[in-house]
Amino acid sequence: MRECEDDKRFVARKTRKHNKPKAMSVLAAKLGRAVYWMLRRKTAFDVNKLFAC
Repeated sequence: MRECEDDKRFVARKTRKHNKPKAMSVLAAKLGRAVYWMLRRKTAFDVNKLFAC
């Protein structure tokens, strides 16, 4: 999250609706799902796909 602006914007958007710990757990769940599918499909991680929506 230190380096990626998309992560910062996502957490800031979720923090406005929820609180900071909840926003971080939502990000962690999103990253966990991305890693699961990345490993399952044997593809490289793509941050643009992660925050496409």
